[in-house]
Amino acid sequence: MLLNTAWSRAGSIVSQVVLGWILLPQDFGLFAAAGAVALIARSFQDAGVRDFLVQRGSAYGKISVDAFWLALAVNISIAALLFAVSPLVAGAYGESELIVMLGIIALSVPLGTPWTIISAKLQIDLRFRSWAAILMLGALTQHGGMVVCAWLGFGALSFVLPLPVMSIAMSIAGWLVTAEKPWSSRPNRDTWMPILAETKWLILAAAAAALFTQGDYLIVGAIVSTSVLGVYYFAYQIPAQVGAVAASLGDVLLPVLVGAAGSPQRERDLLDRALGLLTVVTSAACVLIAVLMPRIEHLVWSNRWEEAVVPIQILALLMPFRLIYIVPKTALLSRGRFQFLSLALVVGGCGLVAAAGTGASIDPNAKSIALVVGGYLAVSVVAFSMLVLRSYGISPWRILKTVIGAWLVAVIAGAAAYAAGSFQDSGGSDVANLALESLSFAAAFAVVARLALPNVIRSSSDLLGQSAGRRVRKLLMLS
Repeated sequence: MLLNTAWSRAGSIVSQVVLGWILLPQDFGLFAAAGAVALIARSFQDAGVRDFLVQRGSAYGKISVDAFWLALAVNISIAALLFAVSPLVAGAYGESELIVMLGIIALSVPLGTPWTIISAKLQIDLRFRSWAAILMLGALTQHGGMVVCAWLGFGALSFVLPLPVMSIAMSIAGWLVTAEKPWSSRPNRDTWMPILAETKWLILAAAAAALFTQGDYLIVGAIVSTSVLGVYYFAYQIPAQVGAVAASLGDVLLPVLVGAAGSPQRERDLLDRALGLLTVVTSAACVLIAVLMPRIEHLVWSNRWEEAVVPIQILALLMPFRLIYIVPKTALLSRGRFQFLSLALVVGGCGLVAAAGTGASIDPNAKSIALVVGGYLAVSVVAFSMLVLRSYGISPWRILKTVIGAWLVAVIAGAAAYAAGSFQDSGGSDVANLALESLSFAAAFAVVARLALPNVIRSSSDLLGQSAGRRVRKLLMLS
């Protein structure tokens, strides 16, 4: 499943490479603004029923039909709201194109409702391979469509035109795989209020999560130019690809944790291993991005996005700390602690908006914004993780040791790769230097991780699957 998710992220990276050539920073800035507004509204999408259904597990058959019709009613309301506010948003940003962009996003919201219910069924049944394959289909539809639209000259609209098609494709694929038809029966509206009573904190959590992930674009767009916002958005998307792959770990972990309810030792073991796997993999990937980015930008975009290089490096170096949020979030969802998660995300989202506004006010460029936002997210997420996971028997010291240890291993490997690349700078092509730095990083990371993190790697590698975990341990001589 992780492999399928990685392939879908590869499609996203390819699309960003192509879009970076065709589109302008202003186009990326327009989409960042439209996407932030839409995501805040879409955070209420589906009325929180997907996580509710997964959390209820065996009750799916009794409540899936009513959950579908409730989600559809909410999604149509959200679409109407986006249509209504689009002229106001366009006026606030002084960009009339935002009206069309928000309208297209609105259209895609109700079209994805069947997939919401079907995806919950796939998770409950632990059919992660099918679930990930459909996600990959959606990603390829979206990113392939973006490239085609950009090539045809649709500009900023290229980001949103594929969204309705993606929603339809994923819903049809889910139906074909599961034969689930939650729309085939009439709804019992009397159940809607009880469901909403159960999901109200999930809905608030989703809204707060949207603020926590997109609030910076909202405030930055109000302070700096659309071009600066576009550079910052472009920069954030590079290391965020690692986060999108890492998020699949939470989707796998949630139903497993629900099944482990009532066994504190098993819950603790699962969360501890997930934290170890997450930090090792994301630290390696993000630090490698930071090291390679100057050469990648020169090779791929010929200095077209040179202004984004330092912001990318800043965000990539701090991203591993941000991504451990996946573990405590999943832990809270598994126990149905939606209220606590919602309130924590509200606080975190408000802090993010304040941090982004501070960074943009100190110096209205992408570097300043990236430094303040990245630093804030690193500190706040680590503190949140220590607070939550302590109740599962994982001490703050163990969390810090795991997270900082993996990050330092990656930084040491990054320094080795940078030194190798600097030594080779006097000659050789960008491709040869990239290969040298990548191989140097991989070798250094394997050696240092083997020496410094043997227990973490040994205990967490099985989460990759028995076969993959065995190969990792054999490669590092940990069998």
